[in-house]
Amino acid sequence: IHEISRHVIEAGLGQARRWRQRGLDLGIAINLSAMDLMDADLPAFIAAGLERHQLPAGRLIIEVTESALMRDVNYAIQMLH
Repeated sequence: IHEISRHVIEAGLGQARRWRQRGLDLGIAINLSAMDLMDADLPAFIAAGLERHQLPAGRLIIEVTESALMRDVNYAIQMLH
């Protein structure tokens, strides 16, 4: 699931960059699984993608289900911050 999520994140950020270059200041929302929240490298991957595509963090919305948060609430909150 990590590889799929990373592909979706990269594709989404790339699309948001292209929209922005065309004058459309649109964000994207990406759903993450509970498994993704356990990936300690995910925040660095997202930060690098935002920088690479020159997008402000506010243009990316990360959506998670309640069940994803309930596996390990403290760790999930740490990852989301």
